[in-house]
Amino acid sequence: MKDRVNQLLLGGFLLSLALCVWAWFSDIRLILLIPAFPFFCVQLLLLRVTRARFCLFFPIALDLLLAFFGAFLWLLGPGWDTLLGLILLCAAIAPAVGCLLGWLVYLLSVFHRRRNGGPSHG
Repeated sequence: MKDRVNQLLLGGFLLSLALCVWAWFSDIRLILLIPAFPFFCVQLLLLRVTRARFCLFFPIALDLLLAFFGAFLWLLGPGWDTLLGLILLCAAIAPAVGCLLGWLVYLLSVFHRRRNGGPSHG
């Protein structure tokens, strides 16, 4: 069952990432909402698969890098760069929500497994 869920998470990540690329070229307004799902999938997949702690925070670090770059452009950029910085700063909100939801789902599943005495096989 674990392998199937991991495959579904990977497929959801790749499909939603392709949707994000399509949204970037078709309608830029969609990019403010859509990236939550690929970040949710990759965060949950990393939490389920890897045991290396530094890998668990890679999506969050990538999102923070985007937010800091956007804030830098917004505060210090000349002319139209301030608008690009504001767009990047706003675009960093959805991936942060996706990562937060991934952590929340993982912690709830761990709590549920401990409360019920482990996974049921049947």
